[in-house]
Amino acid sequence: MLRIVDVAGALEARGYPPDVDVEVELDIEDDLVSENRGRFTLGVRDGRAVVSAGGAGRAVLHVRALASLYTGWLRPRDAVAYGWLRADDATVDALERVFAGPTAWMSDMF
Repeated sequence: MLRIVDVAGALEARGYPPDVDVEVELDIEDDLVSENRGRFTLGVRDGRAVVSAGGAGRAVLHVRALASLYTGWLRPRDAVAYGWLRADDATVDALERVFAGPTAWMSDMF
């Protein structure tokens, strides 16, 4: 249960695998926060991200789908299968490397 209210800030604050060196061009849809709407370039290197405005928008997704990728709850290939992400295979491969990690989980015992 996550709502990203600052796409660039959230992506830059997250940690990433240290061996990833990729750039992904995102086209984010958001019907509530206009600052989240549009094209962003996400560059990941040495476990850190830099986000800038612009790019070709090769990966098209709603901010809700981005939240699922961001938390590790959903893999990019699964997002494509669900129709939540539209991207070519090379872009999906890059997103798989960026958001690599174990599936998020939580014990239901409180």
